[in-house]
Amino acid sequence: MADTGTVSTSNGSTKEHDGSFTAKTYKRRWWILLVFSFNNCVQNAMYNTWPPVADALQIGFGWSDSFSAVMLLMYCTAVIMGTFPVMYSIDNIGVRHGMVLSTAVSVLCSALWLVGLPLRQTWLLALGSFLNGLGSTVTSSLPTVISTSWFSVSERTTATSIASMGYLGTAIAFFAGPYISGANVTASEVINKDTLPTEFVDQLQTGVLNILYFMTALTVVGFWFTIIYFPSQPPQCPSKAQTHPRESFWPGMKHLLSNGHFWKLTLAFNLPNGIFNSWIPFCSVSFRSLGVDEVKLQTHNLSCI
Repeated sequence: MADTGTVSTSNGSTKEHDGSFTAKTYKRRWWILLVFSFNNCVQNAMYNTWPPVADALQIGFGWSDSFSAVMLLMYCTAVIMGTFPVMYSIDNIGVRHGMVLSTAVSVLCSALWLVGLPLRQTWLLALGSFLNGLGSTVTSSLPTVISTSWFSVSERTTATSIASMGYLGTAIAFFAGPYISGANVTASEVINKDTLPTEFVDQLQTGVLNILYFMTALTVVGFWFTIIYFPSQPPQCPSKAQTHPRESFWPGMKHLLSNGHFWKLTLAFNLPNGIFNSWIPFCSVSFRSLGVDEVKLQTHNLSCI
């Protein structure tokens, strides 16, 4: 009978013996999970930057609600266009290079926003959202890769759940809108925007810019965390299953796309989830006619998430 057992080493890592194979987990796996989850949250927060301040944008910059809709459209278009090419690239260049490029693109997105907003160049803002969508294809696709590469079988469910909690970033954006910017706009102020004092309009413009400074700081921190330490995989596999040869990308993709159960699960999850995630950011716009203010709606939106 093969010898099996678990041994804890002096540096906090754990070894599991299964016959001739020895699996090992490392304490650094929690750093990897922290960095990945942080970047996932930041990119989701950037996705939800504009809709929570749609009222402030309408008063401060004269941009209609369609501006925020276009920003989300650019993000989603990039995700649709970039998912398969990005995943193919990561399969060849490794997870570390993919994460470095993803976080670097987020920093570039923030830079374009900081330049485009004061100049009121909406095409720069839209380009930034498109780039953020490209970067998000990495963090939205890798939670299971991170968990299987670094965590033992008993920890994978927890690790995958934590790595997939990007929606916390969406919740952060709901608070960043009214509280960091100070853009506490009421429904009546939107209706009477032409009669508002210039000082109030200037305050809204400064507040929206402060949100972008906040998002930029988060992206820079996430980028440097990734640069400091984020290897593609640990020196030794955490489970025996990781030693099995993987199927090539394109044959595996062909097999997946021809699987009817895959399409059933994909449609069952993504159709309602996509509609929900597209509707929630625009609650402030949808309920404006009822006299509900942005600040009140952010608590509602947070509870939905």
